[in-house]
Amino acid sequence: MAKTLTLRNLAKSSELKIKINRGTCKKTEPKLIQSSHSQTYQHFSPYSPPDCPPVPSLSGVIGACSKPFEKQLTPTDVRTDQCRLSFNKADVENFLLPLLNKSDDLVRGTPVTVHDIMNGKECSMTFKRWASKFHVLTEGWNKFCKEHELRKYEDFRTAWMFRHVDQTGELCFVFSLRRIPVFKPLKRGPQMIIEQ
Repeated sequence: MAKTLTLRNLAKSSELKIKINRGTCKKTEPKLIQSSHSQTYQHFSPYSPPDCPPVPSLSGVIGACSKPFEKQLTPTDVRTDQCRLSFNKADVENFLLPLLNKSDDLVRGTPVTVHDIMNGKECSMTFKRWASKFHVLTEGWNKFCKEHELRKYEDFRTAWMFRHVDQTGELCFVFSLRRIPVFKPLKRGPQMIIEQ
């Protein structure tokens, strides 16, 4: 009869299960849990990005700012012939639309500056809504993908959208990335667990 030993980490919801059967051990895949906070994917320990982007050079220039939200990159997000990063509908409604002004033309596209936490660079992209009602970032996205060698499913993009405090009120994003060893899409939901 197989016994299951559970080792708990100090962080909540962190488990590694080892099944022991006649002297052999089989490790199951680690749990990946999605919290209710911004539907953030977690791996072993809770991931909770700060409400304000942690970029010292932006101190004092961030006006209205969204809460952080995360997305697991899809195959189409990293394909060079697609040239775009799509946003989840719920994230657009909860975090992005409240920061838009009447002057922002999403049909033609609104120029945005994307601040890259990983290398401190800025790049220009265009935030737009396609006829299919998808909200996307285009133009500089392929260059961003190439610089970071982004991978489908393994890479998770955390974003903040904010308005610059100067008179232009420029629309900006801040991006942070993390890589998790998963090779399939994870479902979104209040309590997402993947276990094999």
